[in-house]
Amino acid sequence: MLTCLVRYLKYLDALYLLRAMPDFIQLCKEGLKHYPADLDLTEQLEDGKDLHSSHVSQIKGHLRAKGMSLDEYAWAMLPVKLYPWTPPELLIRDANMIASANQMLNSCSDSFEIGPSPFGGLGMFAKRDIKKGEKILDAPCASGVSNKPINGPYCYNRAAKRKRTKMFSFDCCPSMKFCSEECRLIADTKYHSSLCGKDISQVN
Repeated sequence: MLTCLVRYLKYLDALYLLRAMPDFIQLCKEGLKHYPADLDLTEQLEDGKDLHSSHVSQIKGHLRAKGMSLDEYAWAMLPVKLYPWTPPELLIRDANMIASANQMLNSCSDSFEIGPSPFGGLGMFAKRDIKKGEKILDAPCASGVSNKPINGPYCYNRAAKRKRTKMFSFDCCPSMKFCSEECRLIADTKYHSSLCGKDISQVN
């Protein structure tokens, strides 16, 4: 069993990674009420205050230009990197778009859904308890998630290991190699036109 202090520290780690500094500071203060002599909590509180102060000074001008107050700022909101080839219609975040995204998500998973996040913006949330090691997404397309690289012996589309005897690719982009004609066709009809000829090596 984890002690309460360890639980505080693990929770603080998560809030720090999200840059949710107001919540981080509040949790540090709460922890220090129970463990006033703990040096880790004391140091984390000071670090949190410094980071919060530094970030506030950086965003004040940006918020003022948008007519927003600091209270309206979405702390811990993960930034979305906008690429120059992103079509404008993909930047819409209205109720219809969310419903459409969830409909597509339901076709490949019954585990989670997209919805408003308490940290601001949108988030993905579990719809049920998920067991360790359970497969939660079955999507052989560009929106799939894999821990395998999209290069080397793996299919560019779904990260499955390719057979060396048969290779599927595009004349325009020979580095994009696929495990089957089906995967090459998915890429061709769904997303290749957006990536063709573009350097996406910096996309994480």
